[in-house]
Amino acid sequence: MANTQISTMLATTAVLALAACGGGGSTPVEISPERIFSDGAGVARGVATDGDTVLIISDEIGFFVDSLQTEGVSSGPSSLPSDFAIVQTLTTNANIRQGAINSGSLVANVTIVEDLSGKTFSTILEIPGLNTLFASRGDAYRAAPAGSFTYNGTFVTGLRNINPQLEYGSFSLNTNFNNQTFTINGFNSFDTLSGSGVVNTSTGELASNTLTMNTSGTNRSASLYGSLHGNSAESVSGVFHSNEASPVYVGTFIGSR
Repeated sequence: MANTQISTMLATTAVLALAACGGGGSTPVEISPERIFSDGAGVARGVATDGDTVLIISDEIGFFVDSLQTEGVSSGPSSLPSDFAIVQTLTTNANIRQGAINSGSLVANVTIVEDLSGKTFSTILEIPGLNTLFASRGDAYRAAPAGSFTYNGTFVTGLRNINPQLEYGSFSLNTNFNNQTFTINGFNSFDTLSGSGVVNTSTGELASNTLTMNTSGTNRSASLYGSLHGNSAESVSGVFHSNEASPVYVGTFIGSR
């Protein structure tokens, strides 16, 4: 794909992909790559001026970062588009909304997994034949509580290609704020994710590159990038991927305690 085509595609969909098209206006975002894959895709983390945190797995991550720095992101999970129909209510305290967006002749299918806490959501954006994006976003993180807490919510996995074949399940994430560690166990009908990582209580960031992801019976190492949300870390969200040089499997999770 030519760079001009990629740049146009990302510039016109960056805002729509992350906070959607239904309201708010946009705010600048500080965003930078977290990981670059061998094919130029990768992971990026951003913070908007209102403190909302964004995590993204996308093709051509450099162009995507440039697009977000130019375009900004719409304000807050409250700006989810109300015209996207709720197609399913999950037992994991979440709704699935689905619809499509367009900018001129460019069209994309959108799946939004909306945690009913109101503090966080995930977006899976599929531009047929071009790109699939996984992202999570949530409210600003203010402070960490003392002690240990368990977060539960929705766990989504898919293929990192133009037909993601999404699978929904649940996860449990235990965070020990005193030791600044976490453990996670997520599963659906085909895939699991388990292991431990580090919590940065100053920034609310979670990270690990030593997790185990089992995909249809095959064990793979995996990495996770997460964020805590709220005045006292009431919610959590993030994205993850298998650890091949060009990862095959990706996913996202959202939940609350």
